[in-house]
Amino acid sequence: MLRMIKSQRGQSTIEYVIVITAVIVVILTIAGNNGIFRKALDKTYEQSMNGMTDMSNRFYNAMKNF
Repeated sequence: MLRMIKSQRGQSTIEYVIVITAVIVVILTIAGNNGIFRKALDKTYEQSMNGMTDMSNRFYNAMKNF
């Protein structure tokens, strides 16, 4: 009986390690340098910068022609 309890504890520990490892892999895939989240963030940042540049150019041209 005691041997069975120890065996189940060891099995539970291994299961937790496997689950934690899987979670870490998913987080690194999403948040890594080339991860999905990083690519989406870079794209949003680039679109924002392009929009601000376009707006400042329009303002500059409007003021130049004024």
